Amino acid sequence: KVILTRNIGFADKEAKKPITSETAFEIGSLTKQFTAAATMLLVEEERLSLDDRILSYLDSTSGNWSAITVRQLLTHTSGIKDYTGVKELKEKMKQEFLDPKEVIQVMQALPLN
Repeated sequence: KVILTRNIGFADKEAKKPITSETAFEIGSLTKQFTAAATMLLVEEERLSLDDRILSYLDSTSGNWSAITVRQLLTHTSGIKDYTGVKELKEKMKQEFLDPKEVIQVMQALPLN
C-alpha cells in the first residue's frame, strides 16, 4: 500500500513535462552492482571463475576479445569501449531496444582501448 508519493522535476525540461509516478527512467549504470553481485554468487558456487575467458560464454570467436576475462569485465579493465559512445548504437538506442547479440557483434568489430 502506497502511503505517500511525491514527484519533483521534469521528465522533459524543454517541454516542461513534469515527472509522474509512471515516468520511465533509464537505469544505466545501476545494473553494474547487481551484475557483479550475481557474478560473485556464481563464483562462490564454482559455476564460473573470475579468470574464465568471456568467449567461453558467448556465441563468438572474436580474436580481439580472446584474452578478456570475467575479472576484467567486472573491474572495467577489459579495453572494451563504452557502447553508449558508439555512434551506430547511440542512434539506434534512441529508437528501439538494443538486442544484446547485436551490441556484442558491433563492439567486437571495434579495437580495444
